[in-house]
Amino acid sequence: MFITFFNVFCAIACYKIAVAKGRNPKLWAVLGLLSNVVAVIVILILPNLLAAPNQHPGSNVLNSIQSSIMAYWAKLRNNFQNPNGGQSPQQLPNAAANIQNKVGTMFKKPPTVATIATQIRELAQLRDDGLISDIEYQDKKQKLLDSI
Repeated sequence: MFITFFNVFCAIACYKIAVAKGRNPKLWAVLGLLSNVVAVIVILILPNLLAAPNQHPGSNVLNSIQSSIMAYWAKLRNNFQNPNGGQSPQQLPNAAANIQNKVGTMFKKPPTVATIATQIRELAQLRDDGLISDIEYQDKKQKLLDSI
């Protein structure tokens, strides 16, 4: 009789812990019922799936954006709490523009080889027409090639 109550207690404990850790609670309840304390120990050792960081491929980008927004939010909050010690309200649009520029550069696609080849041809045409010097042509061409 005691063993049956103990098995049910372990099943309930495994169920509650599995819910809290984002695991399958029914599976862990059955495991707790069948293997008692072993299942409770295993579920306690397993990592919490709910507290794990995002496994999304763009999570680094999202974390960077989030940290930028949080930094600017802290500055804004400080400005309202201490009006003389922070940015003026006229500078607040600059903060929004900085965030927008940072987000824009994170998702900017690198230029393709075809695009760079076209730009080099256009530079050569400008050089042949005498609109830019050979030195300017070589400099801009090298910058384009370095961006590949």
